[in-house]
Amino acid sequence: MTSRNRETAVPVVSDEPVLEYEIGAFELLWAKHRGAIVAAVAGALLIAIGVFAYFIISNANRRTAEAAFSSAETAREYRDVIAKHGGFVVAGEAYLLLAEKLRSDGKMEEADAALEEFVEKKPEHPFAPLALLALANNAAAAGDFDAAYSRYQSVADRYSKSFAAPVALGNKAELYLANGKREEALTTLQVQQRIFPKAIATEIMAPQIETLETLIGKPVETPAPPAPAPSPNS
Repeated sequence: MTSRNRETAVPVVSDEPVLEYEIGAFELLWAKHRGAIVAAVAGALLIAIGVFAYFIISNANRRTAEAAFSSAETAREYRDVIAKHGGFVVAGEAYLLLAEKLRSDGKMEEADAALEEFVEKKPEHPFAPLALLALANNAAAAGDFDAAYSRYQSVADRYSKSFAAPVALGNKAELYLANGKREEALTTLQVQQRIFPKAIATEIMAPQIETLETLIGKPVETPAPPAPAPSPNS
């Protein structure tokens, strides 16, 4: 290529972004919004630190609660777990074991009071259905059958997603049978089978349905009426 050609050559246009413009745009953005950018970064950092600290503290408290529950043996110690660690799952277990401890000591009213407090204060706790089921069992054992029927039904109605629901209906049906109420027992078992067809409690009670249907559907044998007395004119 001659000297003249080199002087008149068209420069090649590059596709690369102009670095000077990018730097200039960032500097302009920084100059205009420096305060907002700093505040946003600082806020995000504080949130991250707060979340991290929360998980650390929460895990530490959970371990403390679990340790306290593991070492509890007396009614007083279970009450301490409930009072000091009521926000953790172990508090629900403490309620149940407290009630069992009181019941074994013959303090049925206190046991029921502990279970009722549990259901009232923590109705969404995963063990709340078991507390209500225990209340129903206690009522049945005490001979308060109407309260037992009602509480068994409450377990099924309020906690239909819990495994305790089909168990409650099975217990209710068994209590009906114990009191000679076959039709009520059959109706309860049919509801159990319809709503909870795959539950273990339903499978256990399934043979009772056929038996009850046979017993209830069988015609009652009545003695034949006596033959009419012969007419005096015959």
